[in-house]
Amino acid sequence: IERSVNGGDFELIDDLPSINNSWNTHFNYTGKDERPIQGKNTYRIKKMHHDGSHTYSSEKTVDFDIDLREFTVFPNPASEKVFVHLTDFVGMSGEISIYDSFGQLMLSQEEIDISEQPILFSTESFQSGLYVIVFRTANRKVISKKVIISND
Repeated sequence: IERSVNGGDFELIDDLPSINNSWNTHFNYTGKDERPIQGKNTYRIKKMHHDGSHTYSSEKTVDFDIDLREFTVFPNPASEKVFVHLTDFVGMSGEISIYDSFGQLMLSQEEIDISEQPILFSTESFQSGLYVIVFRTANRKVISKKVIISND
């Protein structure tokens, strides 16, 4: 089973044994892409024949619109500072904003180039309460986490 994310360059994602050696018989193969890429993924089966030749199945495209990547906020609850660790987004850029429970923007950092190091935010001036940390990637995907600040 092969996958392409650009519609042209295919890579092997699973190697299945042949069901039958017949060239002109139709068989159903099933497989699972354990690591689909967000967006459009095009799949095809490359059937290898005993004489070294091969044929391809028709291509099928699946759109994975859900981004399962996450980020970590620690400590939680926090007091004077909070770290945001964006391990799944290393090499990308984005924006981090912190909102209070009323939706008021408390802090924002734009055009961040994500590295493997956590990003430190000072929360000393925040009142105790529930806050939401929002990360927006450059392509506008939005992920959020809640954090409790306790500055008593």
